[in-house]
Amino acid sequence: MFNKITSYDFDFDAVFDDPDLRNCLQCHLKAINEEGPYIFLTALEQYKRYIGCIPRYKAARNIMNQYISPGSQRDLNLDEQERCKILELFSKCTETNCPSTLFDDLRTHMYIEIKEEIMPDFFKSTTFISYIKEQLKKDPSYLCKIGTKRNKKVQTRKRGDSIFNGESSITDEDFEYALTNFNRSESDWKVIEKTSTCSQSVAKNLNNPSRFNDMREVMSFECSAEEAYHIMTCTHDYRERILRIQNSHFTYLDTFVRNSYAGISVHIKSQLPFPMKNRDFSAVITSRRQPDGSILLLAKNVNNDKIPKNKKYVRGVFFHLKLFKNTENGCEVTSISQIDLAGQSSPTLFNLAIKYKKRDSEIYDLIVGAVEERKLLGITGPEPEHPLSHILKHFEKTSGCINDGNVV
Repeated sequence: MFNKITSYDFDFDAVFDDPDLRNCLQCHLKAINEEGPYIFLTALEQYKRYIGCIPRYKAARNIMNQYISPGSQRDLNLDEQERCKILELFSKCTETNCPSTLFDDLRTHMYIEIKEEIMPDFFKSTTFISYIKEQLKKDPSYLCKIGTKRNKKVQTRKRGDSIFNGESSITDEDFEYALTNFNRSESDWKVIEKTSTCSQSVAKNLNNPSRFNDMREVMSFECSAEEAYHIMTCTHDYRERILRIQNSHFTYLDTFVRNSYAGISVHIKSQLPFPMKNRDFSAVITSRRQPDGSILLLAKNVNNDKIPKNKKYVRGVFFHLKLFKNTENGCEVTSISQIDLAGQSSPTLFNLAIKYKKRDSEIYDLIVGAVEERKLLGITGPEPEHPLSHILKHFEKTSGCINDGNVV
């Protein structure tokens, strides 16, 4: 019976429009202490039903006090820009002028979260399966009414098309794969934000599966590539502050040596903006020096028994490369990432993550501050006690540099 149920893809609208199934969903969310998004969506749906302006304004004020205003009773994990936007809109509302569209953007986001972040887990839950079993006893065709039998063919991902997924070792091939992204023309990238010192872009017209999203970031600094590398990888105070901005937490685990490459396993937990569910990543980080003196820092997704999956997080996948290169006026740091947010993420959710990532202007200011601070303190190298401080030294000791794409 279980295999029969799990062989179906369930229609979100058919499930969500069924009062009994919605009650079933609420019971499931309550059992796992994630009832908040559902209750919030219910309040937004009720708001849309009000016809009179006075009851609608009172309902809006109640929603603001409970979920959105600073210090609210059920404060949501809203991006600060989103929160300020809705606060400004509500400040213009009165008992005679309170539009029914006030919360439309949040309502859309809530539907997306429940559909793409919560429902997949709900469809696998014992609550849902038990409910379906009871319904099948009454109506053997019930599954066909709320779902479609899944095609047995499973699309596989090619290594060359997307992200290296699960291999724990670091090889030259990993670097060469990542470096192909640096050879793209500017026409392959769509700029989403640009200043005199920092630009961010997303890839366009690529053959990668739609869920894999390439992002590029270029920053310029008045320091050497070596200095920027040490700041971004080893400076403890800088790392702590940057993680606070990104709402992320790094846990460094075991180190490893694979031929010329030394690396470290890391568990990354990221708190994403509302309405996205939090993500975590299991990765390894390593680096190498190029013949021209530039430095490459590579991080990629791996399967690690020491980093088991957690129900509170959706396990994402990523492949990331930073190139630290000297210029006439200092250095340029180019970052290219392939990210799969998992959880059946839609383009809308990815765009929310892009908007969240624009906080990197704050990160740029932190790096500039770290450069000046290290100059004042006379610090030129890495912090010896930091877990990442040895990975470049190991490569230089065993190989020296890369010559024409080969380790020498």
